[in-house]
Amino acid sequence: MGIGDVVILSAAAGFPVLIGVLISLYFRPPKDLLAFLLCFTVGLLAGVVCFDLLPRQLTNPRHLAVGVGAFRAGAGGTEGAGPPRLGLLLLFAVTLDDIPEGLAIGVASHIGTGMSMTVAIVLAIQNLTEGLVEGREMLTDGYTRRQIVKANFVAALVPIATAALGFYALRDVGPLVRDAVFACSAGAILYMTFTELAPKARYEGNLIDNLGSVLGFIATYALSAVMH
Repeated sequence: MGIGDVVILSAAAGFPVLIGVLISLYFRPPKDLLAFLLCFTVGLLAGVVCFDLLPRQLTNPRHLAVGVGAFRAGAGGTEGAGPPRLGLLLLFAVTLDDIPEGLAIGVASHIGTGMSMTVAIVLAIQNLTEGLVEGREMLTDGYTRRQIVKANFVAALVPIATAALGFYALRDVGPLVRDAVFACSAGAILYMTFTELAPKARYEGNLIDNLGSVLGFIATYALSAVMH
């Protein structure tokens, strides 16, 4: 994969957050649909960690030790981020979460197309769902539509910048450093999933909606199997 492919993949992963925000601001999707999408996204994110980002750590004890540290760093990177307003907190969380995930797209491009595409597709769905929720919450917090759109346009550029950084700066590094990047990304994903998305999905959804998490997990397994 070349830098052009990486930019296209990361843009496809990042800009859905802006699309989700625009839909949320101007069309107001039903609350039941948002609840199901939240649950589905929780399953997707758990799946991409289990099937793509972490399995590489388990094959080498040294990589596993480094991976555990990077995983903890990725999870700790979002702790305490953002003020108490839920909408702005989600914006900060999405932006911080996209940094290691963008790096993972860039680094994975040197290994093969499959992992980069899997991470990009899951990140796109995650960002779309978070944008749908975040736009509504930021509007409730008192921000104008113009402010919300501008902020999320900048957030959508983050995966592109970090993927390009991962592609160029980490192209010649060894497997140990690459696996550390993947573990850091996994930590950020799981922290975001189980501190922000999962509690909100449980609060917003019912039993049927929560089954969406299982469907999301299965979908990521199938996607990973096809891509690899």
